[in-house]
Amino acid sequence: MFKSFLEWLDEYLQREDSTAVVRAVVGLMGFAGLLGTVLGSSVVRGGGFVAISLFVISVILLLLADRRKLKKKYDSHRKFLRRYCDFIAEHHSRPLIRITLWKQVAFIQANGDVREILRINAVAERREVYFLRFRAGGGEAELSKRQQRRVKVNARAITVNGQRGPRWEVTRSWLPDGRLNSIVHFHEPVRRGGKIDIEIERFWPGKCAPLMREGATEPFTFRFTGLMPADAIEHTVVLPLGFSAYYDTVGFVEPDPRFSVTVGEDDESRRTFTFRGQILVPKKDFGMRLDVTKPASR
Repeated sequence: MFKSFLEWLDEYLQREDSTAVVRAVVGLMGFAGLLGTVLGSSVVRGGGFVAISLFVISVILLLLADRRKLKKKYDSHRKFLRRYCDFIAEHHSRPLIRITLWKQVAFIQANGDVREILRINAVAERREVYFLRFRAGGGEAELSKRQQRRVKVNARAITVNGQRGPRWEVTRSWLPDGRLNSIVHFHEPVRRGGKIDIEIERFWPGKCAPLMREGATEPFTFRFTGLMPADAIEHTVVLPLGFSAYYDTVGFVEPDPRFSVTVGEDDESRRTFTFRGQILVPKKDFGMRLDVTKPASR
């Protein structure tokens, strides 16, 4: 009987939000208080409160245990999915896509939180492309488990007229070296020669904390492989208002007709550093390294 009740409660929790659950508990306690008032006994009222409280606590503990089991299964399924997608992506003679332009902007906050927006224009290279795999991070910052859970990744198509389309499903997992593995699943497969215009938005709490709070230098680099070769890239880092930085190049020496780093300001007078590159050599790091200077204290 109790098992049947838990199954009903689980379905109820899936249908209703947390406020409905709270109202139900408050209603039960109110009924216990009313019963004690009608019978004229504070013992009945207090006992009812205690009984309902113990019952609710027991149910919560059971649901939490069940949630831990579900999370463990979910993590296992993500691991298997990543393994299968890696096999499909890497055991093929052709790339998944060819990136014609990778345009990325990283907005860094004073506390080290980072919001990134990627716009990627690409062409499918295989007969059918069902997903794309992106790996990022693994820099100076070591994110805690709590910070990893707070990382958010959204991906959606960009239509021909530049409008945002519906979001795609994204499967996230973390590699042993600290990099974020994101698999973007298309609603429909893209056939060879088809254009893929995608926008990815990522929120990383604490990603640049060593750069902003500990005085460490940090590389902002890219390494493309034969899986998704890139013809051109533009990566802009936007610092908080009042901050600036020294920079050095990674993977090339200025002047170079294929690569450059430009320093400027955006519309809000924030310092920007933009790396541009063309026809990047696979499996080699390209980009820039920044050393942030804090604003002078008044």
